[in-house]
Amino acid sequence: MTTRGAGGATDRCTGTFGLLERVAGEVPDRLALVEPFVRGLTFAEWLHDSVALAARLSEAGITSGMRVGLLFDRRNWIDLCVAYFAVQRLGAVTVTVSAGAPASVRDFITQDAGISAWIAADPSPVGNGPGGDPYQVLPVEPPGCGDRVPPPATTRPEQTADILYTSGTTGLPKAVVTPHALFTEVYARPPSAHGGIGPPILHAFPIGTAAALMMLYAPFQGIDGPGLTHPITRAVAALPEFNTNDVCKAVADCQVTLLFLTPAMLAHLTTLTSSQREMLASLEVIHCGSAPLNPAHVERIRRMLPSVRVVNAYGTTEAWPAMVEMPSAGADPDVVGRPARGTRIRIRSLETGLVVGPGVHGRVEMSCPRFRGRRSYLHDSVPSKTFLPDGWTATGDIGHLDEEGNLHLSDRVSDVLNVGGEKLSARPVEIALLSHPMVEAAAVLGLPHPRLGEYVAAVVVLRPGRTSLNDIRVHLLERLPPKQIPRRVFAVGSMPVTENGKILKNDLKNSIARGEGTLSELR
Repeated sequence: MTTRGAGGATDRCTGTFGLLERVAGEVPDRLALVEPFVRGLTFAEWLHDSVALAARLSEAGITSGMRVGLLFDRRNWIDLCVAYFAVQRLGAVTVTVSAGAPASVRDFITQDAGISAWIAADPSPVGNGPGGDPYQVLPVEPPGCGDRVPPPATTRPEQTADILYTSGTTGLPKAVVTPHALFTEVYARPPSAHGGIGPPILHAFPIGTAAALMMLYAPFQGIDGPGLTHPITRAVAALPEFNTNDVCKAVADCQVTLLFLTPAMLAHLTTLTSSQREMLASLEVIHCGSAPLNPAHVERIRRMLPSVRVVNAYGTTEAWPAMVEMPSAGADPDVVGRPARGTRIRIRSLETGLVVGPGVHGRVEMSCPRFRGRRSYLHDSVPSKTFLPDGWTATGDIGHLDEEGNLHLSDRVSDVLNVGGEKLSARPVEIALLSHPMVEAAAVLGLPHPRLGEYVAAVVVLRPGRTSLNDIRVHLLERLPPKQIPRRVFAVGSMPVTENGKILKNDLKNSIARGEGTLSELR
């Protein structure tokens, strides 16, 4: 999909596709998308190719309101972005799924979202529909813009533009609906209002995640946040595959100053060689999100790359665009930052259900009242406990606000252990484990106990070398009260994780219950 057309005249489109039309009209020759070491696309070319592909999709029977699955990975970043807005131009609904997702997850999303056709970089079959017939799979072909370009669909602000699935770390993924209005409100500022043109953003977020969706829209507004003096227009580049050397080569090749990673990916940068550090000379900010940061990893990055700032971002798929950011992450592992511009945070007591003041723990709720549009669940048939009627969104996290307005997170609601009737938080135990020099990754679980209901257990991934259960226990006793010390600690070769690095604790519990050989209790 490398057509170098000028975009051509099209009828003005409403909804999300109007964002691409507007920017392509204002800055047609500005670089928008990059596949490192391969190619780039200007806004005019992006518009041209999306219109051309929309014509092909229309001929194949894609119409307004249909739900279309996009099966891609980062190696096809430009093709994904073109296909996404081709679907949006027709008024159809995009459902983006990573090509690397397990078949079971892909099949669940196919059925749950009611996908009737797929667009795939790899045109191999993606499964069968409810009646047993294969789904329609439309390959991504070099588009040729003919005479049969359909008029753009008319979309209502409240109409569904996109269905995004949560990570599913605590159960089945949930389908989160985004209306056109929310995208068009968030990305309303035209590029001409920006402070200039910057080098490309580089990201490695897995396709199908909320973070990757933000990167798809980022060229329309630029980035305005910690580490950047002025909002500036930037193209967005995606790493085809994540490995340390490719990160360094892509940063050097594109002179990247802003890098977006998951915390699991940040861990790989803690073993940089001297030559790799030189390749990162242009880098100013590493922006992390999607999972808690390991403070030890942040400290190692600071020692190796003293001029680079690690920025922590916290939010949820459901609450977006509400966001919390910390411009200098890692000093206190509990602090995730302060509300970003336009975001409000409040804490609601789990016991009384009332909103509480600074220093009191409870469920974190977020809102972004300057935007009228908001997300919702696809299958909510009753009033949701997540999307509250007053415009606030309840997260699955427990925390508190301090007097300065900083948000401190203590745990996920689903990770609070009930040990003999006493509620214990898993997060402080995990932080204490991660501070041990031999622990690379850690997860704390509540396992069944006949008398207590649950007991505290830990699963760790150890670095190469020698250690013992007693060594880890001594380390924890110096940092935690006795009631938080795990009764059992298991060592595994690797953690089961989602594509964005979140640990699948239910999988760990099931593995322990099955007594699988990959788990061995430290002696």
